[in-house]
Amino acid sequence: KKLGIELRTDSELVDYEKTDKDMQVLILSKAEEKTTYISRQVLLTVGGQSQKALGGSSNIYSLLAGRGYALEDTFPALLGLPLVKPSKRLQGQRVRAGLRLYQKDAKQAVLLGTDVGEIQFNKTGLSGVPVLQLSGAYTASRKGLDPSPYIYKTEELSLLSSVLDSRDLASYLKDEPNFDRVSLSDVGPYFFLLDFFPQISREDFSAYWEKRMDLFGGDLEQTLLNTLPKQVAIYLAGVLAKDRHKVSSLKAWPWTIAEDFVADNAQVTGGGVKFSNLRDKCPESRLEPGLFLAGEILNIYGDCGGNNLLWAWKSAILVSHVLD
Repeated sequence: KKLGIELRTDSELVDYEKTDKDMQVLILSKAEEKTTYISRQVLLTVGGQSQKALGGSSNIYSLLAGRGYALEDTFPALLGLPLVKPSKRLQGQRVRAGLRLYQKDAKQAVLLGTDVGEIQFNKTGLSGVPVLQLSGAYTASRKGLDPSPYIYKTEELSLLSSVLDSRDLASYLKDEPNFDRVSLSDVGPYFFLLDFFPQISREDFSAYWEKRMDLFGGDLEQTLLNTLPKQVAIYLAGVLAKDRHKVSSLKAWPWTIAEDFVADNAQVTGGGVKFSNLRDKCPESRLEPGLFLAGEILNIYGDCGGNNLLWAWKSAILVSHVLD
């Protein structure tokens, strides 16, 4: 108020027009009231497409595309992902695990990313930081985009080969005689492999597991109960009790990702206005001098941990330094 700044909420930018002298911006309120503002310069920092209840919209992307701006196709990112067969027993459980994301075709499965951290099982699938980190590559690939710019990998996890042979999804375990193999026919086009023991290398896991089983008298459930969270251990014990040779699956437990993810639940929108539309070292439009862009509307998003908030603030601060 001291600076004479008017704050408008529950309003949408409908259109804008650049003249020789100024910028005219048309705002539409929820009450259908139209107001035109005139300014020498305009900053567009409207956020992304998700969280529509909080104002997320795709309108600005269409508006800019119609004015000749080059845009990277958008996709939801940093979101939990549904599973084809989520477990009711695991709902609400958390476990520290390694996570690998794959895309498969008829001949091979390609690694799209890895992470280690707390995995959260919910009603429909998986969440937690590792899932969010890998979700961008998944949703981009689902939309037919090249996922390579969005692949997330952690050095903490000893990675599989980037391309796995179709004959043996778990071929990296093939040297262990009692390790089961997972066939590509067992999983869908996109799937996770969960590693419940990311701290143990695949080479050392067989010996490690034998020692743990000996410690608890060969009791599978007790071994798991004294190693993993209770409900996770009970679930895994129930599956493995039918075939104890499948203990190898504890290092590569397959989960097929369902197609019906909820894009509106995403924390950020990937893609957006390309930086080639902006002046060098300045977020001002090359096409329309006086128009500035900042935040999520631009083709950039960061990892979990406050990086997207930091980008929103930093890019807006950068604009403030060059405004008249």
